[in-house]
Amino acid sequence: MSKKNVLIVINQLHSGGAEKVVASLSRDLAPLYNIHIAIFNDLEDIGYPIHGQLIKINLPYSSTAKSNSTWARAIRFYLLIRQLRKIKVKFKIDVAISFLEASNIVNILSRKQEKVYVSVRSNLSEEIGRNKQVSIYRKFVKKLYNRADGVVAPSRSLSEDLIQNFGVEQSKIFEIQNYLNMDQIASQQEERLAYSQYDVIFRHPVLINVGRLHPAKGQAFLLRVLREVKKTHPDVKLVILGEGDLKGTILQGCEELGLRAATSDKLLKEGADEVANFDVYLLGMQKNPYQFLKKGTIFLFPSLYEGFPNALLEAMAVGLPVVAADCNSGPREILAPETGLKEKANSVEITKYGFLMPPVSKDNMYDFTAGNEVEGTSVWAKVIEDLLTDTKMLQHYSEQAKGRAKDYSKSVIIEKWNALVSR
Repeated sequence: MSKKNVLIVINQLHSGGAEKVVASLSRDLAPLYNIHIAIFNDLEDIGYPIHGQLIKINLPYSSTAKSNSTWARAIRFYLLIRQLRKIKVKFKIDVAISFLEASNIVNILSRKQEKVYVSVRSNLSEEIGRNKQVSIYRKFVKKLYNRADGVVAPSRSLSEDLIQNFGVEQSKIFEIQNYLNMDQIASQQEERLAYSQYDVIFRHPVLINVGRLHPAKGQAFLLRVLREVKKTHPDVKLVILGEGDLKGTILQGCEELGLRAATSDKLLKEGADEVANFDVYLLGMQKNPYQFLKKGTIFLFPSLYEGFPNALLEAMAVGLPVVAADCNSGPREILAPETGLKEKANSVEITKYGFLMPPVSKDNMYDFTAGNEVEGTSVWAKVIEDLLTDTKMLQHYSEQAKGRAKDYSKSVIIEKWNALVSR
């Protein structure tokens, strides 16, 4: 019997959690299906290794929506649907799977005879509520998603959001969590860091975060937390791996808070003695984050909202103790699966697999003027200080994290995707 032709549709493959899932999925489904991947933004910059035929859809005007007029956005939208429909016919697509709302919408509207599955990667109530630029998605989701053959959600709380707030039928939803390639992580975490300057950083206790420099990820909150922790642990460092529009804001925040910050470009020009004098290191996107995570001391996850926190799981896989905001959606399901979808933590919740913290508020987060306090800073700092002081506790949560990460191994989750595609 011939293999099914599967099309995966996503905006771009430059960076990000959804993009990483697509790349992994393309490689792991390739032995079973003929894989095609269609992208329509960042056409020259592929950040993750993929398997299958890459199809780049060229569209007029800017790939950044806010740079285009309403008319230009409408033209891009129409042309994207038309071109995607042609691709589905040309490659005789049997199953089309899309990721992220823009791709999901055009996947449904370009439907021919194939089965269509859309994958939601973020808590839409949170994302749409906080970002007026994507408010139009609310109408599209409510009107279109039940027309798909299925809606894939990576967490239970995200599924509940779709049912309760967007009218998605429960029978349409398939919960398929993100997965980890444990063998790949085990291999990559042992690789040597490329530059001696990076090694210097990890001679000290390191608090580490991985994620886009985006308001949803909450990294600006960590600057105040670091400043508080340094009162009792002056040698502690903060490393952030990721790129994004908030890079300048975070650097400005460091300056106003009296923290010395270095980007990777600046750092690589310095000698060992000078490298050690910085407090915050913005090292950009790294193709192998595991070699950095392996050398870290504690993973900090202050996201305001998530779909499913890949970075959190990857940190746990290398054995990092984790301190995470109890945000929508995912951290609670990973760290405290036995508690279900209860109310959010209003104080420190010590769980079997890590520390759940009260959700981080964006209020005043970007006001770095003297005297401005952000709620929760001292609570986060106290937990981190206790961990840094208690090596037995650090080791305990390191082992617990690694054990929990195994529940998200590739073999378990890929079977769920295979069952969906082969329906």
